[in-house]
Amino acid sequence: MTLRTQLEKNAKKGRVRAFLIALLFHGLLAAFLFVGIRWQTQTPPAVQVEVFTPPTTTVKPPPEIKLEPKPEPKPEPAPEPVQKSTPIPAPDLVTEKQKKLEQKAIDDKAREKREKVKEAKIEEAKIEKAKAVEKERELIKSKEAKLKQEKDKLEAAKLETEKRESEQREAKQQQRIKDLQRQAGAQAGAAEGAKTGVVDADYIGRVISIISRNTVFSTSEVEGNPLATFAVELGPDCSLRSVKLTKSSKNIAWDQAAERAIRKTDPFPKPRDGNCPAKVDITHRPQQ
Repeated sequence: MTLRTQLEKNAKKGRVRAFLIALLFHGLLAAFLFVGIRWQTQTPPAVQVEVFTPPTTTVKPPPEIKLEPKPEPKPEPAPEPVQKSTPIPAPDLVTEKQKKLEQKAIDDKAREKREKVKEAKIEEAKIEKAKAVEKERELIKSKEAKLKQEKDKLEAAKLETEKRESEQREAKQQQRIKDLQRQAGAQAGAAEGAKTGVVDADYIGRVISIISRNTVFSTSEVEGNPLATFAVELGPDCSLRSVKLTKSSKNIAWDQAAERAIRKTDPFPKPRDGNCPAKVDITHRPQQ
């Protein structure tokens, strides 16, 4: 609602109120005039005078006094009706209302501005929270990737260690075979074995080499290089019949790993002459 509309509405209400007040006062004035004029226009009573002649003297009668009735006062003309006029609000009232309207408009703008600032802050807080959550997710992903990378490195290092230990065992086994061959003599051992039935060193070396390849064990699980001795019984076709631990290495884990490797070697390789020994003593070390 504009100021002009407000002023026109107030002026319309003022005109109606002024008209009713003027009509009330005119009615009271007319009643007062009617009562006053009627009270003053009453006819006064007639006055009678007796005229007589005294018996002794002749006296001229005084002239008859005639009292003329008092002229009735003319009624005052009714006041002209007051023309309706548009009430003009006082300048101070208009100024005060205008100031209130202007102040209200200023307050509304300030309130809208505060609401916009509040909404902007809420939206900014939401964005900051989303950024913090995203940053935390990125940090978690980075940690997971780092842990995975470290785990892969450990696995690779473990595989490399196992490979190196396996190569070392293989090299030591080959060296041991060579040492056995030098000590016993491959040809002499074979000939003597054929006569006496004792297994030659070359055959024992080949069997131990195969058992070493079938061994799955980490040298970090045992201290030193303990020796485990087994009595192995074979069939005519070199198939494994029984395995018995005759001397423990005093390390149960290594004893079990060595026995598993022997059983995994079934069937054993045949000697050069094709005759499988009925019994073979196998010694096995982690670093062999």
